Amino acid sequence: MAILSELDEALALISSRVATPQGVLRVAAPVVFGRLVIAPSLAEFLSLSPDIEVDLALSDKHVDLISEGVDVAIRTKVLEDSSLVARHLFDNPMLLVAAPDYLAQHGEPKEPADLQRHNCLIYSMLKSINIWHFSHHDPNVSVALNGNIQGDNGDVILKLVLDGAGLAQLNIWMLDEHLKSGRLEPVLSDFVATPLPVNAIYPQSHYVPLKVRCFINFIKQKISKNLVFQ
Repeated sequence: MAILSELDEALALISSRVATPQGVLRVAAPVVFGRLVIAPSLAEFLSLSPDIEVDLALSDKHVDLISEGVDVAIRTKVLEDSSLVARHLFDNPMLLVAAPDYLAQHGEPKEPADLQRHNCLIYSMLKSINIWHFSHHDPNVSVALNGNIQGDNGDVILKLVLDGAGLAQLNIWMLDEHLKSGRLEPVLSDFVATPLPVNAIYPQSHYVPLKVRCFINFIKQKISKNLVFQ
């Protein structure tokens, strides 16, 4: 163990002398986040860090960073693995939405309990997939849901909501154009959906590679400037 510790320190010293980030950066992220946040900014990041090559893997499935050799992953939940480090990026606001046609046919819920009589489209990758949480005058309101569709991809859930298949809680930054066009309407606007923390996750180490630090700092800066809720 002492030899390994000394090796870590030697590698860290060598790495600290590298003035610019370089090498292959393996990034894992949920599909929608990768499409709407990472991909539009990737060319700029690579122009600022020309010695980096990015290997971007988009999937809503849980990724084991160590076994799959991932340098940094984006996760929308509280960190559970103590062998990893979390860098908070932002608190992800959620919005309950439905298509006007769905509301015209089924009526609009007036309080969270009314959702039990509606078809709720569920994102299956959350820890409690069949419960939505809101805050109002009471600190927390939780509702057990009913619905005929669940899926592990946010884009698919969004398409189903646009088609009038039901209601869904989605990331607010996915919805801007659809709310402006009137294709979707907010539901239960007086009840705030509990936001999800979005973190950049990377393996715990004595030395965080410069390429990882640069990427996380860049993405955090882009989020603070560009996401619609900021």
